[in-house]
Amino acid sequence: MRIVSWNVARKALWPHAFALRPAIAVLQEAPPVPTDDHRLPHRLEDSARGIAIASLYPLTVIAAPAPSCLAALVHGPEGSFALVAICSRRPKNGGSYNVVNRAAIEWIAERLPKSGNAIFAGDFNASAAFDHRYPALSHSTNVAHLAKLGFSSSLHAAAGIQHGAEPMRYITFRRVQRGKLQAFTIDHVFSRGFVIEAALVGDARGSDHSPVIVDLGY
Repeated sequence: MRIVSWNVARKALWPHAFALRPAIAVLQEAPPVPTDDHRLPHRLEDSARGIAIASLYPLTVIAAPAPSCLAALVHGPEGSFALVAICSRRPKNGGSYNVVNRAAIEWIAERLPKSGNAIFAGDFNASAAFDHRYPALSHSTNVAHLAKLGFSSSLHAAAGIQHGAEPMRYITFRRVQRGKLQAFTIDHVFSRGFVIEAALVGDARGSDHSPVIVDLGY
């Protein structure tokens, strides 16, 4: 089962997402899903949060998701599992994205079953490379909390790399600021209960984010 998670920066990149042949595409800062393309016929969209999910499998929305999230039950061929999609937005008080991400993790801990297959994917706007800026609540702290809930980053697990020390081929976000290239991995697909078969980072196709492409097995 292929999962594609991609912040498309409001660009019309759905055809490129579909071309990656996902079973489930989770897009952030997403334009509406094309109505004339039925390769992934089941859709959920939340324009306020900027998140869209398109799936081969039927979806049932989970009400009252965490801030910056869209949550659904995916009724897959081997049974249903939870999918929580995030497009993390900085708190209005100017705090770190890690606070928003922690709220989503706590929602997962409280609302989802304690075991079983689940996916938590999207643009977290967070990397262990920034841990020194946020000692009170770092990305690494959130990753460790997810690990206690049974989740691991599919990309890091498949590649055998550490958070915050990703080689360039595993970088998901690039921009030039003040003449300097900034490159970080801030997009993640965390999974629980699945076998992580493969994971890679695709072509950005004009977005400032690259898609995270993950193959999961049961």
